[in-house]
Amino acid sequence: MLGIGTAKEASVALARLASVISVTHTAYRSPYWNDTEAALANGGTTLSATGTSREQAQLANYQAALITRAISARGSMPGS
Repeated sequence: MLGIGTAKEASVALARLASVISVTHTAYRSPYWNDTEAALANGGTTLSATGTSREQAQLANYQAALITRAISARGSMPGS
C-alpha cells in the first residue's frame, strides 16, 4: 500500500506511480518507430509510389538507359 504520510513515503509512492505510468505508456505505444516500419510490418515495401523529384528523375534516367540497352542488344543478336 502506498502512503504519503511522510516525505519518504511520498517519495516512494511517487517513484512507484512514475514507474507504473511509464510501463503503461510503453504498453500502449505503437510497436513501430515510424510509418515506414509500420508499412513494412503490414506487408508494404520501403519504396514509395511517389518519391522526391530527384528520385523520380533518377528512375526515369535508369529506365531510359535500360530501354536503350535492350534495343541495342536486340539489334546485335543473330537473326534479328
